[in-house]
Amino acid sequence: VKEKAGEPDEEISFTIWDYGGQEVFYALHHLFLTQYGVYVLVFDMRELLGKEHFEDILEEEEVEKLDSQEEALETLCFWIDSIRLHAPNVKIAIVGTYLDEVPSLEQHKEIDQILRTKVLNKKHGGLSTVIGNTTGKGKKKTTLYFFPIDNMDRQDADERVSRLRVALSA
Repeated sequence: VKEKAGEPDEEISFTIWDYGGQEVFYALHHLFLTQYGVYVLVFDMRELLGKEHFEDILEEEEVEKLDSQEEALETLCFWIDSIRLHAPNVKIAIVGTYLDEVPSLEQHKEIDQILRTKVLNKKHGGLSTVIGNTTGKGKKKTTLYFFPIDNMDRQDADERVSRLRVALSA
């Protein structure tokens, strides 16, 4: 960042805000959601696929903690709309967690389709400011509009987080 700014010896500080989603902070969005931010919107991939897909895999109490697909979509739409209201042209990276439980490319493509049709549609501003995640080459090239991440697998996470970092700095 320092080199790109042309000031390699200057100090640069970053402030990271984690909006946990509590309603009490909604009134402050206009203060913190600005054109100068980099936005990473994180969601649970299991919720977008639908928690019923995980009833045979997860413990019952773990399934109960998950939001329904409808609730997850509502939350994502809220955040996309809020970011675009206060900072209309900023780039947004969308990150899906629980890659260890949602590992297949087919599942990722299904989630991507859900995101494109229900969250990143024209009503919510389209794809124009969402950072794409392109992997592979030629016929194996795939572009998803989210970055699947597994926080439990350090080696895999490093590669995927590295790809996210590159995308954010572009």
